[in-house]
Amino acid sequence: MKRFFALLLILVLAFSMYAGVAPPPEPSDAAGSLSEMLMPPEPTPEPTPEPTPDPTPEPTPEPTPEPTPEPTPEPTPEPTPEPTPLLTEEAEARFPYLDKDNYLYYLRINYIANTVTVYTRSDSGEYDMPFMAMVCSTGDDTPRSGVYRLGWRLEWQDLFYDVYGHYVTQITGNILFHSVPYQIKWDNSSLEYWEFDKLGTSASAGCVRLQIKDAKWIYDNYYNIYAVEFYGDEDPGPLGKPSAPQISDNELRCGWDPTDPDPGNPWYMSDEEIYAYYPWLKPEPTPEPTPEPTPEPTPEPTPEPTPEPTPEPTPEPAPEPSEEPDVIVLPEETPVPETEPTEVTIP
Repeated sequence: MKRFFALLLILVLAFSMYAGVAPPPEPSDAAGSLSEMLMPPEPTPEPTPEPTPDPTPEPTPEPTPEPTPEPTPEPTPEPTPEPTPLLTEEAEARFPYLDKDNYLYYLRINYIANTVTVYTRSDSGEYDMPFMAMVCSTGDDTPRSGVYRLGWRLEWQDLFYDVYGHYVTQITGNILFHSVPYQIKWDNSSLEYWEFDKLGTSASAGCVRLQIKDAKWIYDNYYNIYAVEFYGDEDPGPLGKPSAPQISDNELRCGWDPTDPDPGNPWYMSDEEIYAYYPWLKPEPTPEPTPEPTPEPTPEPTPEPTPEPTPEPTPEPAPEPSEEPDVIVLPEETPVPETEPTEVTIP
């Protein structure tokens, strides 16, 4: 029997070594331990899961309302100017030999608003599309109506009152397109600036005064202009009325038209560049005043001591005459010294 238990113990030990079971208890308790080992193991109680606490719900932040962007206003498209009926029929009647297809422009001069509007041909072939506008000055003798062809043109031309026009183009008779008058021919720096400031008003004798850029444009496009029409209206035209700058206050540049493309135009230069280009315009430096010498103080003369006046002796008062009878006081006789008689020796 002991051998049986010893054999069984060996088997159990071998089994525990391979199965990872804890070694059996001491041999004295082998019988009890063997029965326990042969019993099926009690199931390991699964740990009771602790209740997971429900997370405290964080308050959902209310979404900040984003400002509704104001819709960007779309730019209002500028209305396409409607075709303007012109006196082209009169021009065609007056100039039947002209082919409009050979000319790009038709000019209208508004003598009331003092503007010149340039038209070009539309798809219809008529001069009814506004192309550009110019500010001008007309006068009492400016035609009030009519259609005319341009005549001659000159870069410089003598005008009335001993002045000169630059980029001159004849309209009819003595009525010309030209610049504001110049005082000296061929001198772009001799502009009558006080007359330039009048552009946009009725200021000429009858010609149509223009800025240099506009007078030159007509001069350069002489062969592209079909005809010129005069009319009067408070409305300056479909392109409005341009403005011209006031130049009288600018003493360094006022002798030039600000739109003159001449490279020597001081309106395109800084003051330093003007003085380098026109050194005679540079003001001479103001000489510093020579300090006057400070006059040395004239020494005051030392006053001489004033001599004290010598006191005059106080005259003794004369004795008052007494009532006694006058007594003549004779002066005391001076005693004559006694002298011994001198012996006289007779030789």
